[in-house]
Amino acid sequence: RERGADVFRLLANEFGHPQEHAQDHFDKGLAALIADGILVSDGESVRIVSARDLRLYAHVLRGFIESYRIAARSLRALLKGPMAPKDLVKRALAVGEPMYVEGEVGREAVAAPFIQNAFATFVSLGYVVQRDQKYELPESYASQDALATIEARIAAYSSRD
Repeated sequence: RERGADVFRLLANEFGHPQEHAQDHFDKGLAALIADGILVSDGESVRIVSARDLRLYAHVLRGFIESYRIAARSLRALLKGPMAPKDLVKRALAVGEPMYVEGEVGREAVAAPFIQNAFATFVSLGYVVQRDQKYELPESYASQDALATIEARIAAYSSRD
């Protein structure tokens, strides 16, 4: 449940949901999956009824999550200094291409609109600061290790199987 709410918080800019209500949105999403017959609940636990349909939903979400992973990896460019948003998006697309070729992400993840939304989310989460129309890293995230942790957190929500 908490993991699902974390994904909702991460993807809040994609679906127009306020991050602070992530748990409520997760509960509504869970109720919708139960109403659609994809999941069944006995009040204490939830069981998958239609794995095929659930995989379809997971595939759609995976594309968004993988875009955010590309954006997270591209934040390393900010270790050299601030960048204009459009330049960071270009950098992210360049980072995403080899990730796609290597099978780390799907083709749909290398998409400028999703990556732009990822950066907006990163600003709201405090991973990035926007100042003077440029993105920069706050001191708390201005290291390779901190950026690797952000990417690892996002990657943990995605599975290629």
